[in-house]
Amino acid sequence: MNKLKQITSTMVLASMLMAPVAFADNDSKENRSSNKPVKVKKFELTGVVSAVDSTAKTVTVKSVKGNKIVRGKTEVVVMVVTDTKITKNGKQATLADIKVRDTVQAKGALDGEKLVATKINARSAKFELTGDVVSHDTSAKKITLTVKTANKLAREFKTKQLIITYTDGTKLVLKKGIASPADIKAGTRLNVKGVAEGDVWAASRIAVLGKIKQTTNTTNTEVKTTAKVEITTGGFAPTLVTIKKGGTVTWENEATALAWPASDPHPAHTGLAGFDTGLGLVKDATYSFIFNTAGTFGYHDHLNASHTGTVKVVE
Repeated sequence: MNKLKQITSTMVLASMLMAPVAFADNDSKENRSSNKPVKVKKFELTGVVSAVDSTAKTVTVKSVKGNKIVRGKTEVVVMVVTDTKITKNGKQATLADIKVRDTVQAKGALDGEKLVATKINARSAKFELTGDVVSHDTSAKKITLTVKTANKLAREFKTKQLIITYTDGTKLVLKKGIASPADIKAGTRLNVKGVAEGDVWAASRIAVLGKIKQTTNTTNTEVKTTAKVEITTGGFAPTLVTIKKGGTVTWENEATALAWPASDPHPAHTGLAGFDTGLGLVKDATYSFIFNTAGTFGYHDHLNASHTGTVKVVE
């Protein structure tokens, strides 16, 4: 009996001695688990600045391309913190230097749902356009143009008016009869290159192309019964045609992209019944419409509604 008690006591003691070892081993595993570094999710993106909030210290970027963190998103908000390194056009910059329309490259980390930037590289958006001078304020150094042709950045202003600013440092390429900026008057055609920052279109170079050619017809007042409109990458040419009632207008697509002439308004095409190709015209394809009603009829390209034209029908 005493021997049995001795064996039992020995087993209990051994169990007590081993327990801390097990607890210690469990604690060690938990510590190793909690000490594992958390993997930081990093993002990289490029895009165009659509808004800058200096109070919230954020930059909104549209037309986004980047890694899987931002993939599939058309617009994101990037946070700027104290440690964010910002450059613009290759020089050190601040958040105040980033403007709407700038192109940006941003890198950083995902903090919850927020994109926090560690680095932002911005570049000014460059434009080139040709336009006709409407007015020129020499004291404010501002020229108002009706835009005729433009690169992608300024294309939204085609056929519309745009104010161009310039400075004493703007390069001028003048023409005979125009010796200084003060000689640039309404009716002068210009080619302008520069940078767009927000609503400011600043010229770095202005080239005078000459006076606008005024086309008037004082001898031949006969209105034709047919007219042809070419569809180009820049739109309809000419944008206005005049024909007699019962006359025919033919559109021919000279661009590689599909074109779809149709009556205003977009997209209903109800301004003039029947005036609608009903499908996109391929390159070199034509579409004709007989105008049996007198009046002025606006139309557009259904596939690119910024391209517009007018048909004037007279008795």
